[in-house]
Amino acid sequence: MTASAEQSNSKKSDALIDVVDDAYEQVDGDSTKVGDLMDAISNRGFGPLILAPSLISLSPLGGIPGVSIVTGSIIVLVAVQMLFRSDHPWIPKRLEEFSVPTDRVKKSIEKYRPWMTSGNR
Repeated sequence: MTASAEQSNSKKSDALIDVVDDAYEQVDGDSTKVGDLMDAISNRGFGPLILAPSLISLSPLGGIPGVSIVTGSIIVLVAVQMLFRSDHPWIPKRLEEFSVPTDRVKKSIEKYRPWMTSGNR
């Protein structure tokens, strides 16, 4: 990442809705790779990657045997990346290359936008 890209990225808001809005603006074309979304959210993606498994653990799903091990492992992996000041969360190459139809990504963002905005209050 260049110095100018780091400066512009550091000026961006870390609010979840702003991170998602930036990702929404970056997706285009017929399909979107998960790696492209990760590049769009950059280092601001660590919070949501810790929040999602945390919420799963707090939900009734957390009572299913093995779920807490999986969610806890994800949280530890993300936290270690933060500890070593990674530019953005690491994901396996196979997942990074996985493509999702762009219209599906945008519909999902629009569907969950009210939940994300209420979380920033």
